[in-house]
Amino acid sequence: MALLKALGYGYCLLVYNIRNAVGGGCAEDDDPGLSDYGRKVIQAFNKYGMVVDVNHTGNRTAL
Repeated sequence: MALLKALGYGYCLLVYNIRNAVGGGCAEDDDPGLSDYGRKVIQAFNKYGMVVDVNHTGNRTAL
């Protein structure tokens, strides 16, 4: 995340419509919520002052 922040990124999507390693997407019936890896990603976003963008995530993942 430090590199992304240094390159000027201020935010990043966690998921785009379908499940990935971070969590579930809004286009799926099953939303497992945020994964352990996803929690680490959000901790890194917070550490570097980046916005956590929950657009396109499933409801459980966004919460």
